[in-house]
Amino acid sequence: MSQGAITGKESRADANCQPQIFKTSTSDFIHKSGLDAYFFLRYLLMLLKIFGILAAVILPILVPLNTVGGQNDHDQDPAKHVQGMDRYAWANVAPDKSHRYWGHLLLAIFTVLVCCYMFYRELRVYIRLRQAYLTSPQHRLKASATTVLITSIPRKWLSIEKLLGLYDVFPGGVSNIWINR
Repeated sequence: MSQGAITGKESRADANCQPQIFKTSTSDFIHKSGLDAYFFLRYLLMLLKIFGILAAVILPILVPLNTVGGQNDHDQDPAKHVQGMDRYAWANVAPDKSHRYWGHLLLAIFTVLVCCYMFYRELRVYIRLRQAYLTSPQHRLKASATTVLITSIPRKWLSIEKLLGLYDVFPGGVSNIWINR
C-alpha cells in the first residue's frame, strides 16, 4: 500500500485535480494530450448530453404512459399481471389503450432526430478543429506532417529516380526518398 493511501493525501489530490480538468483550455489540452484524447473527451461529453436530453424528455412521458391504466388494472387474472420492471415497459399498455403506442413512436423519432443533430454538430466542430490543427505552423513543421510511408512498391519502381518522377506532383515537391531493402 502506498503512503498516500494510508494518509489519505491521494484522495484530496484527486479531488483538487478534477476542477483543473474542467478549467484547462482547449488549446492547452490539445497541446499536452493530442487531438485524439481531446476528441475522445468530446465524444464522451456528447454521449452524456444525448443521454441527459433523452432521459429528461422520455422518462417523464413514457413512465406514466406505460404504468397508468396498464394490464394490471384491467385483468382480474393474476397470471396475466405484469410484474417487475415490465410494469414500466411497452408490454404493460392495455389492449384497449393501443393509441398510447403513438407516444412511443413519436419519442423514437425524437430520439433519432436528437442523435442526428448532436452527431452533425460534433462533426462540424471536429472538421473545423482538425483542419485548423493540421494547417497550423506548429503541426506543419513536424516530421510526421511531411512524411509519407509507401509500402508494397513494385520492383520496377524501386529506384529513387523512378519514384521522384512518379511523386513529383506533390505540392512543394519531394525532398528525400529512402528505400528500405
